[in-house]
Amino acid sequence: MKSIILALSLLIITSSLKSQTYDLNNKKYWLYRERLQYFVVNDNPAFEGVGCVASERNSWGTQTIAYGQHLTNFGYYLGVLASEYALLNKQGVNADSTEKELENALNSYIRLDNCEKSERWGLPENKFDGFFMREDVPYNFIEKYGDKLNFGLDSESTVYNTKYGIGFPAYINEIYSYDKQCKIYISRDTWNPRLNIISQDEAIGLLMGLAIVKKLMPDSSFSSKTAKLITKILINHIRNNDESLGQKHWMIYNPKGELVDYDLGGDARAYSYGFAKAAEFITDEPIDSFYSTYEKRRSYKSLWNTFQFYGVSNTHTHLIASLAAIGNSWTLSGINRTGKGILKVTLKEKWHPLYMLVWKVLQNSKEDYFLNDAIIDLNSAPEFGPYCINDSTMSNYGGWASSAKYWHTKDEQFNGTPGWFAGLYNGLDYMLLYNLYHLSVIESGLVPKSFPTYNKFRK
Repeated sequence: MKSIILALSLLIITSSLKSQTYDLNNKKYWLYRERLQYFVVNDNPAFEGVGCVASERNSWGTQTIAYGQHLTNFGYYLGVLASEYALLNKQGVNADSTEKELENALNSYIRLDNCEKSERWGLPENKFDGFFMREDVPYNFIEKYGDKLNFGLDSESTVYNTKYGIGFPAYINEIYSYDKQCKIYISRDTWNPRLNIISQDEAIGLLMGLAIVKKLMPDSSFSSKTAKLITKILINHIRNNDESLGQKHWMIYNPKGELVDYDLGGDARAYSYGFAKAAEFITDEPIDSFYSTYEKRRSYKSLWNTFQFYGVSNTHTHLIASLAAIGNSWTLSGINRTGKGILKVTLKEKWHPLYMLVWKVLQNSKEDYFLNDAIIDLNSAPEFGPYCINDSTMSNYGGWASSAKYWHTKDEQFNGTPGWFAGLYNGLDYMLLYNLYHLSVIESGLVPKSFPTYNKFRK
């Protein structure tokens, strides 16, 4: 009886998606895709700032652009590009430009990893060793890339008077990045060279994107091979199995051999088994490459399995959901129950549509009981992009009023965060949700096999 009810509900969903709602969501996707060029510059990845994804633009209605939680945003960016490539490829559409953008993005990450010679660390040589800076956007980035970041925008435009409508970017002329020459640090004198570095939070966001790349790009592609390489190097740094930087395993060290503070995400011990299983999935290497017999005796695997029932704090729930989805790593008495665990820990904050879809696509799951909630989120997304400009001007219908719907609390999704991260948001959350939903159901015939490109919305 349950299966009959589910089938009937999916038929209703299908009929809606195949009509106006489907077309509108697809049209939104390509508008968001055009809009994304105002948040990330796709160019030569050797140049500082290229490939770095802004979290907010026109913050508080100003002409600024800000880069925060960059590597988590970057992981979404990788996922969007890989899933877009897969969808276009299924349709038989040339996806070379998407693939090249993905390659540029991966090389941009490698640039962020090769950071040891920078002023902050002052070491004699750079190393591609898993230690990364979150972003390296220079204070004068707009001087070099203003033509891209402001493409087609009127210098007099405001967030209330833009190319399409509220939510679409307005003109900018100032950078908020972690460059110590940015006005925000010069005026406040608060720049700290030990911040803006690797944390387990940012590493997990990156891994989610790398996992999607590995799953959806051809095995022989540069992108797939590079995703595997980055993952192996990153996990080896976090694990510190050779004790090259210090004696503690699964504790993160900076290039000076100093432990990254716990409050800054430097302690990965509790999630170590989740990290190892994620690395196993992405690299196709055995779990023993990342988790030794000694480490198993430390009971971190047992601790990891408890999170599927009890969760963790609101600020960490999306992290365990991401790792679990990548590694398919929650079990009970030898039975895998990762999907049930992800649903349980993410349902409260309404994060389940994305993380269940990540799991479904990565693990080829047939589960589809949550798909209607994904459709609800897709349908409710604002036409011209998510935003929260102030207490009264925000895209809170459907919970799109935060810089990232699937790692901000339900309260922030519906009431915004105007005191902290106000502005126009990059929309990668919608784009990733859209693509993963499309990939997860396209073969079942629930949506058309085509992926219309609406070229009139593209640059």
